[in-house]
Amino acid sequence: MVDSREYREYWDKFHAFVQANKSGDTAEAFAQFCDQLVSPHERVELSERNYTDLYGNLLALWRLYTGSSKEQTQIKVFNPELEHHAWQSKHTVVHIVCRDRPFLVDSVRMLVNSKNLTLHHIIHQRMPIYSASAATNKPSKPDHVSVILLELDKEASLDNLSVLKSEIESRVNDVAYVVDDWKPMRSTLQTIIDGIQSATKKDQYPLLDDELAFLSWLTQDNFTFMGYRYYSFCREDKKDVIVQHESSSLGLMKMSQGNSTVRNLETLSEGAHNWLHGDENLLITKCNKHSTVHRPVPLDYIGIKDRDDSGKVIGEHRFIGLYTHTAYNTTPRAIPLIREKIKQIFKHANVAEGTHDGRALDNILETLPRDELFQLTSADLGSTSLDILHMQERPIVRLFIHAERFARYFSCTVYVPRDRYHTRLRLKMQKILEKELCASTPASFNTRFSDSILARTHFLVEVDGASNASVDVKALEKRLADCARSWGDRASNALIEHYGESEGRRLLAKYRDAFQTGYREETTPQQSIVDIAHLEELSDSTPMSLMLYRGLDAAEFEAGFKVFIKDQPISLSLVVPLLENFGLVVKGERPYKVSCDGLVAWIHDFHVQHVDQLEFTPERVKKKFHQAFLATWNAEAESDGFNFLILAANLSWQEVSLIRAYARYLKQIKFAFSQPYIEKCLSAYPDVSSMLIALFHSRHDPDNRSKSKEKKLSEEINQYLEQQVESLDDDIILRRYVDLV
Repeated sequence: MVDSREYREYWDKFHAFVQANKSGDTAEAFAQFCDQLVSPHERVELSERNYTDLYGNLLALWRLYTGSSKEQTQIKVFNPELEHHAWQSKHTVVHIVCRDRPFLVDSVRMLVNSKNLTLHHIIHQRMPIYSASAATNKPSKPDHVSVILLELDKEASLDNLSVLKSEIESRVNDVAYVVDDWKPMRSTLQTIIDGIQSATKKDQYPLLDDELAFLSWLTQDNFTFMGYRYYSFCREDKKDVIVQHESSSLGLMKMSQGNSTVRNLETLSEGAHNWLHGDENLLITKCNKHSTVHRPVPLDYIGIKDRDDSGKVIGEHRFIGLYTHTAYNTTPRAIPLIREKIKQIFKHANVAEGTHDGRALDNILETLPRDELFQLTSADLGSTSLDILHMQERPIVRLFIHAERFARYFSCTVYVPRDRYHTRLRLKMQKILEKELCASTPASFNTRFSDSILARTHFLVEVDGASNASVDVKALEKRLADCARSWGDRASNALIEHYGESEGRRLLAKYRDAFQTGYREETTPQQSIVDIAHLEELSDSTPMSLMLYRGLDAAEFEAGFKVFIKDQPISLSLVVPLLENFGLVVKGERPYKVSCDGLVAWIHDFHVQHVDQLEFTPERVKKKFHQAFLATWNAEAESDGFNFLILAANLSWQEVSLIRAYARYLKQIKFAFSQPYIEKCLSAYPDVSSMLIALFHSRHDPDNRSKSKEKKLSEEINQYLEQQVESLDDDIILRRYVDLV
């Protein structure tokens, strides 16, 4: 970011650049266009750009602007290149010039976000456009157009650029349908209200006053009207049908003209039938279509029954749109219908207003998702709000589910302790709800934080056939609660279960905050119990503990090897050569620092595999391997290629030292082969090494001396050498070892 003096200098130089490349009135007009289009705040960001590229970008937009009229929509989507445009951009550039209307920028930005494209820069300005009078050839009073410049992630495909242009044009048209018909739609609703209020209609509509008050409230800038159509109910071919009247269509409803205009009433959902034949005059719900204008949420649906003079339902006035921000932010008690629901809830709950519970219940109703207040019955709303009241601000997970009356979606409200809430948790909960409720599309959500210790997320899960009876809410709530439990919670339970109440709580107090985030993400609480046991072994006299183990997904020749060490981390340059001499290749290492109760320790978790992909069982070899590693680390044993036999032949480090001693003796008596060559030979035949050690014990161990066993081993070794060893050098080395033993 540059300071104001620097950006003013940049903009002055840009003006000079314009004058140098254009002349006369054209230069002046273009400069004025740039000054009007680019606000001082935007100039700060643009001042880091190359003059030529900025000039080319704004010039292309100016040409689109000067070639437009008020009623035209001009859209250009392209990738500027020096070769073709004399300027360039690392992004895809979108230029839009169209009649100025509300919601344009919001709607285009929604489209960009829905395509997972990053919006790198946006400029929008309402600009005057003049048309000359035919009689006087003088400019008339200016109209205004919206001039929009977008820079998005670069899209290389020409086909995708063409699709993007078409989609932007469609969004601009959607905005035009909505804005141009907004007043006619509001007037239509007012006409409906006036008609119902007429003397001939009053007796036909039960619950009239509150419903009419709600409809009037909608017209007071509390609802953004986006579509309207009238539907009539009649009989055709001995069937009850619903007929859409295309001529009545306004706003977005015009876009569906030409679709099937007649639908059999028998195909409607059970909820639709219940409303059609019930006493309710209003239907307040959501559409199964998301808005393409203003906000990317499901459209709100207001249905109004139309009755004849006898009170029979003969049709429906259907409005779609979005409640405005005013509707969402005003107190529920100021909204007709909702305020009546609140009165009923307090009455049936036997809670007095002004009391502690009354104020708490009032706050719950004030802060519940507003769509719930609009759509739920007073009974369902009361049950949910009282359950929330009885949570008493406890740090627990609760789930409230309601199926939409037309079985098109579930409304799921989830409460989670605020200190546990994070995006990953929300995504996990969303996936669980989508899977268990058989979502047809990804769920939409809205999260609210307040002074409460609980965070609330409201999910809208669209489905094909929603029913409260088909959902085990308690089981689903338990799954969400398990999902919301932190690593520390699960580790606490695991420690107490493994060690018992007393010792488990002691270890919990000691290690509660000992492990860092990386460890928690990579290690399960159950695995941490084993690690804690090793950490407990560390002391000044025992500064190191080891664990060779096999992971769940590891192959038979792979293993994990953990080194627990006190005070300081170990150097990889020291450990890796040691492991390589054991025949292990280090494929990865993750170090974790542990700090607790005065203890500082490190856990080095190595992922190793045998160099020859030799299969080995950690349970069988780990004792000898651990002893050998410690002896080598403490310089009690040597680290060389003979250590390969510890895993390959399951020998102890003392037995390997014996084989090494024979090699040193061979060197002293001028044996022809070097130690590395001997190491390679014995590593190639680990079975022979095992038999040599067994032969040594049968000959020289007083407790295990056995002539018969010695003879049998000698015969087995000789047979093995004759059948398995092809190399003459290897045969000489192995037979010399037999002779020495």
